[in-house]
Amino acid sequence: MPAGLVVVALGGPTADTALLRARIAGATLTIAADAGALRLAELGLHADLLTGDFDSLSPAQRAAAERAGATVVPHPDPQQVTDCEAALRIAVQRDAEAVVILGTHGGERLDHSLGNLLALFQPRLAGIPMTVVSGWNEAVPLRAGGRAGVTFTGAPGDYVSVLALSDRVRTRTHALRWPLDDTVLARGDSRAISNELTGERGGLELLEGAALATHFFRPPERVGGAPA
Repeated sequence: MPAGLVVVALGGPTADTALLRARIAGATLTIAADAGALRLAELGLHADLLTGDFDSLSPAQRAAAERAGATVVPHPDPQQVTDCEAALRIAVQRDAEAVVILGTHGGERLDHSLGNLLALFQPRLAGIPMTVVSGWNEAVPLRAGGRAGVTFTGAPGDYVSVLALSDRVRTRTHALRWPLDDTVLARGDSRAISNELTGERGGLELLEGAALATHFFRPPERVGGAPA
């Protein structure tokens, strides 16, 4: 039976914002990767499933997570697969219909921060709507031929950015201050950073390539519905 909305908690900072609460509302399964169990506990939540190499979760903390109801799922290979990827694999195996990822920022480890975001573009995840939430930011991986579009809900002036991850990205936008209709972006192109919503809803569609679309709420008290 499909798992519905799955929350995957990684070990990075997880600010308890209204945005986060709105995005995880209605989740039917929570998966913690290592110290992600601590981040969930800070939010007053518990992990249903727990995986990882447990280099950032002490035996006592792991035992506490298990007492709270977590079932440990063995890590497939700590030397070949990150904790983030291991947790996402479990979400796929549980037939997740959508995934919200928390704690992607790796703190001092820039490689983990980047690796966590790039892991969202694995082919096995192409058919699952995914949203990263961090503070008052949300990010959505997009790819032509998979989930190609997103509509963000917020307030006029909210920032919307597009970061091209393939050599060539072609976009079509709606309700953004600077239209990018049939615009070609190269990887590293900064033209699509800090665009703005012109109303309460706006977004984009990829006609070609793969990109990360981000939305920053400004001011933070204006929180709308989930991306569509």
